[in-house]
Amino acid sequence: MTYLGEESVSMAKLTHLHLDHMSLQDLSDTALSGAPLLTHLDLSHNQLRYLEAPAGPKDLVALNLTGNPIYCNCYMRPLKLWAKQKNLRLLGACVGPPHLSGEPLSALGPLELRCRSRQETLEEEFEEQEENRQGALTTATPTKKVKCPENCDCNLLDLRGNHFHHLPSDSFPGGERVVSLHMELCKIREIDTGVFGGMKDLVYLYLSDNDLTSLGPGVFRGASQLTYLHLEGNRLAQFPGPALKPLPSLLVLHLERNAISTLAPGGLLSASAPGLRELYLTNNTVATVADGALDLASLNVLHLDSNRLSQVPTGAFSGVPGLRELQLSGNGIQRVGAKAFQPVSGSLRKLYMDSMGLEK
Repeated sequence: MTYLGEESVSMAKLTHLHLDHMSLQDLSDTALSGAPLLTHLDLSHNQLRYLEAPAGPKDLVALNLTGNPIYCNCYMRPLKLWAKQKNLRLLGACVGPPHLSGEPLSALGPLELRCRSRQETLEEEFEEQEENRQGALTTATPTKKVKCPENCDCNLLDLRGNHFHHLPSDSFPGGERVVSLHMELCKIREIDTGVFGGMKDLVYLYLSDNDLTSLGPGVFRGASQLTYLHLEGNRLAQFPGPALKPLPSLLVLHLERNAISTLAPGGLLSASAPGLRELYLTNNTVATVADGALDLASLNVLHLDSNRLSQVPTGAFSGVPGLRELQLSGNGIQRVGAKAFQPVSGSLRKLYMDSMGLEK
């Protein structure tokens, strides 16, 4: 099992739940809403990178995340604050970023869990390149190209942390049964057309924290079951709409920490990802969200925090009548008009507008 959806656990008297060693990669924040008496939750030895504070359990005293590839940045901060407030015993350790690798979750303060700016990322890469250059041996053997094993029957293929730079079209022979592919932190700059075409069962694709500046229209061709796509931490300057068209099953798209400055008009989402439910654009450089750019009735969650918006993009909201969660924190919006959220007033359940310098 790789995903635990909304209200999956509905057991009013349940106190202990063990979901360890199950290949879980995502957990809805309402998955445990039907287990109010839960006190101990074991999620150890799964594939969780982040975790939201679970809604429902009121008396949780222990949460075990040991053996998960937890990436300790700002997305883990709400969980840490929640755990501190409840005096919860939080087990597990960070695998990244490098300066927090191996640190116990219990020892970290909320302020240590932050997302790097683009400048910090570039400086870290420069320092790493200098270290590699100075420490390289002149007689070093060229690195062999790593490919998916022939006739692979595994569900999870974890290649994170390698230095691939380029993914040719024949990179994954025999990968038909791979459900989840991890290629984070691989310094990937270029991906050939159809590289994932043979991966008919691929549902989760992690291309986070690489060096991608663009994606061609045929990059994801053939991966029709792809549902969760992680592209955060790259250098994309434009929304990759054409690349998403071959993905009819796409529900969740992560584009945090890129360099996208504009969401253009013309049905940007409806034309490229008609079934998308969650879009994350935190920490880009978005200054404009044009009317019609978000023309998508299925969209439930939209994160535009830590961008460069100077006003609420009211006109764009008319295309997302089902929006339930909107994150606008950390923008330069100083005034909010009386009808700024009128297009989504009937559906919106969560609205975040902190750290914006709003005028009184």
